[in-house]
This record gives sequence, structure tokens and C-alpha cells, in this order.
Amino acid sequence: MVDPVSQDSAAISYAKCLAFFLGACLSTAFIIVSTPKAGINSFPRYAWIVVILSNCNHLFQQVSATCTSIVVNDVINGYLGFVLLQCCNFLVITRLDEDDLAKAGVSQSYGFPRKLFRAVCLIFNMRGTGTPWQIKRPNKFPRFFSRHSDNGEPTRASYVIRQMLIVAWYYLFLDVVFRSSLETPPEDTQRLFGHGKEFMYFDATGEQLAARVVVSITSWLGPGRITIDMAYRGISILAVMLGITSPKDWPPLFGSIWDAYTIRGCWSTFWHQSFRWPLTSVSNFVCHDILRLSPRSPLTRYLNVSIVFFVSGVIHLALDSFSPQPPPLVPTLAFFSFFSIAILLEEVVQDVCRRVTGVNTRDSTQRVPLWHKLVGYTWVGFWLTLTSPWFLYHATRLPPESKWLVPGSVVSSIGLEAGGALLVASGLLLKFAIGGEI
Repeated sequence: MVDPVSQDSAAISYAKCLAFFLGACLSTAFIIVSTPKAGINSFPRYAWIVVILSNCNHLFQQVSATCTSIVVNDVINGYLGFVLLQCCNFLVITRLDEDDLAKAGVSQSYGFPRKLFRAVCLIFNMRGTGTPWQIKRPNKFPRFFSRHSDNGEPTRASYVIRQMLIVAWYYLFLDVVFRSSLETPPEDTQRLFGHGKEFMYFDATGEQLAARVVVSITSWLGPGRITIDMAYRGISILAVMLGITSPKDWPPLFGSIWDAYTIRGCWSTFWHQSFRWPLTSVSNFVCHDILRLSPRSPLTRYLNVSIVFFVSGVIHLALDSFSPQPPPLVPTLAFFSFFSIAILLEEVVQDVCRRVTGVNTRDSTQRVPLWHKLVGYTWVGFWLTLTSPWFLYHATRLPPESKWLVPGSVVSSIGLEAGGALLVASGLLLKFAIGGEI
């Protein structure tokens, strides 16, 4: 947990990191508004990228040295890293300028400070919500809001209150998960998740296989998803309360688990969509601008997918390298890169099924049969169980004290059993009170 003695110094360190981060974003916005996207006068765009990249190392090192939790560090560094990637994307890949900002509602009649502010907001709008660059199939707001507003959009008060209640439940959930992990004997961890166990399949014991399935599935559904979503909801509460943005600018970060019956659906709909814009910008740049491939060819389509997963893996590795015990290179890259193979395999099978059954799963107007979804969930679960340990087992072997999830524990005061009971009871209450959805 956070050492109380070092809280002041930690706050100062985080303030310095935040100052550099906001300075980088503000300077990027200044260059976007004031320089052309091409020609000799566009040189500041390329020069500023060098400045950002040369200072990233110090930024990530300072964040990692400030907090003792590798989980919290990964979330913070991940967000900082991808926002800075978005800065680079806007400067030299997508190459936005003042005319492009006008397409996003930033009128050229605005004063310079207002243009600058709106450009910074666009940098943080990682999914392009409400702009011409909005990602495909953004998640819809929960039905709760349509039942409690005239136009189906959340009001400021209802949105903030609902988000606060969910964040409070998330906090308790992560507290219970961490406290439960402390009760796992080290010898059990070594027996189930020790070095090399992630590559054991046919020679694994029944207990090891069961642990593999449980960790591979629940890590994504529980702590992995909730840790990221909690940060998103916390930022949205602050932004909406301060009047910087409106609730409609913050659609749900994660989709429904009921859409996760394919690998593609798992990553494009169920999992968070935060980094799709910068990652697809990089892949499109490689395929279209460098390789000059036809936009509609199957090769371009699958190369795009492969590049997105590979670049995501490289960035995860780069950010994890600032951890005191970084994960191994090859297994982590393999975990991300192999998803493009899985997507290729499943689309070949889907194409065959489409020809045989006549059911087009890509047509949103057609109802997907139950048997199809059951087979799909089995397939997704199998693939995650096959590959997730390459990425996850390293973290399970780290000391428990380095993996705390919340800065202060409620469960340590009331006990694990009481905490678990409170978690279940409050979860059911929220489900019926504010329409909790999964």
C-alpha cells in the first residue's frame, strides 16, 4: 500500500508528471492550430515529436518510481503513453490542422485560446466521440438513462451519481480481490503459476489446468476490466462536474459481454475502445501510405489487424519495461500478435458456416442463433485459456504487496467475509437501482 510518510513526496512527483504531460498536450494543440500539415512550415510538427519521445523515458520512470503498485503504474503509464501516441498521430500521421478542427465543430471564428482548448479536448477524446473520426460502433449508453430522461441522453446529475455509485462498488471489488490474493500461500502460487507453467498443456495437472482456465477468463472479466473502467469513470466524473465536457461525451468504455462470442467481437466491442484511433491510424499509415496497398483487399484488412495487435504489444512491453520486474519479451509479443491469427481462423470458419447455414453474423439485422453463440463463447474461452497465461502469469508470480489495487482498504477493517457479503449485496442493489449491465 501507499506509505503515509511518502504521500507528500508522491503528490509532488505526480504533480510534476502531470505538468509535463499537460504541457506536451498543450504544445501539441498549439502546433496543430498554428502550423500547416505539410510543407516547410510543418517542421515544428516533426521536431515536437522528437521532444515528446526524448522525454517519455523520464516521465514513465518517475511514475513507476512514485507508486509501489505495478497495477496502478501500468494503468497510469498506459494512459499517458497512448495519449502521447495520439499527440504524435495528430501531428504527423492523421495530420490535423485548423481546417480539420473546423470539421469537429471548432469554428475558425473562435479566438485562439478557445481553439487551443478544443484541440486539447480532442487529444483526450481518444475515441473521437461526436467527431468525424469517431470509432465504428461506439458503445451505447445503458437503458437506465433512456428510462430517466426525455431524450434518452443522461442528465448531468444522473450521470455523475450513477458513475460515483459504480466507482464505489468497483473500489470494494478490487479491495476484496486483493485481500483474497494475500491469502494464497506462496507454495500454491509456485505450484500453479511458477516459471514455465504458462507453456504447460498436455503435461499439466488437473489443478494447473483448472487454475489456467480460471485466471485466463476471470482476469479479463474482473480485475483487468474493472481497474481500467474505474479510472475512466473517475475521470468522467471530474470532467462532467467541472463542466469541461457533457455526459454524452463519455459513452461506456466497455461493451457487453454478450457480444464477446468471437475474438474480433471480444476485442472490438466488449473490451475497451480507448486506443483504437491511434492504433488504427498507425496501421493505416503503414498499409496505405508506406506499402500503398489497396484499401479493400483482404491482405490490407488482415495486415491492418496484425499491425494493430503487434503495435499494441510493443507499446505494452515498452511501458512494462519501467516495472522493477518487467515481463518477458517473446511471450508478451506472442500473446498480442497471435490474436490476428485467431481472427483469421474464426473468419474462415464463419465464412464456411455462412455458406452452409445462411446465417450472416456480420449482418446486425440478423439474429445470431443461440448455438452459434455457445460455440463462439467456447472458442473465445479456449483461445484465451491457451494464450493469456503467456501475458498474465508473470504478474501472478510477483510479490503480493506490489500488486495492491486501491490505496486504502475497507476490507482490512471489516474482514474478508464481511467484505465479500457487502460486495454481493451492494452489487445486487445497484443492479436493480441503477441498471447495472455487463
